[in-house]
Amino acid sequence: MATIKVDDKEYNIEDLNDVAKTQIMNLQHVERKINELRSEIAMLNAAKEYYTLVLKSNLPKDETESAVSDDTVKFS
Repeated sequence: MATIKVDDKEYNIEDLNDVAKTQIMNLQHVERKINELRSEIAMLNAAKEYYTLVLKSNLPKDETESAVSDDTVKFS
């Protein structure tokens, strides 16, 4: 028997009306999408870090300037 907890109260899903069941499905869909987007953001952040690292390692070196300590890349 599947249940859902809302505001610290548990409900048997089978006992809910169709509107409530539809909203549960909508919430499940939204949660899946949020998790997918979080995973995508994590992947994009990893790619950004890698690209930044490669960029920094390929910038011209100037012996008189100190190394860049800021881990961000800004475009102007």
